[in-house]
Amino acid sequence: MPFREDRMSIIRILRFTKTLLAHLINRMPQEEQPRFAAAWEQQIRASLDVVIARVEEMEADNSPLWTRLVEAGLSGPSLDLKGHLLASALGGGLLRRFLRLLNIFLRSLAEAIPGVHPVIELKELLEEFLPDEPEPDEEIIGIFGAAPF
Repeated sequence: MPFREDRMSIIRILRFTKTLLAHLINRMPQEEQPRFAAAWEQQIRASLDVVIARVEEMEADNSPLWTRLVEAGLSGPSLDLKGHLLASALGGGLLRRFLRLLNIFLRSLAEAIPGVHPVIELKELLEEFLPDEPEPDEEIIGIFGAAPF
């Protein structure tokens, strides 16, 4: 994939991640939800917004950030594979699989861009509170259908 397509792919995955995290916070048990919401609203969402903005600001494939993203495996066929697997899990409503795959994507991103670790930690904490409900998760299918990447 050329630079611009890869850049947009990363941005779409991050924007979807932002939407999904907010949705999952709203699904938290009532006794935990306020703390998750405070962490998200007062810190972590802003960190994610900065990461998204850094990717959006890249204008060419000679950017030092782009070089770090390439080195982290977030370009070309490697990015295409990650994006395909993420979309496949979401399209099938497989939330737990999606979140495991998202770990891989976010860890790669954290190698290239500071500020990703709080997002990873929040996602992992949210996973601890996911109910053991059967999949597919129809809400997740709906969210992905409204904003696919």
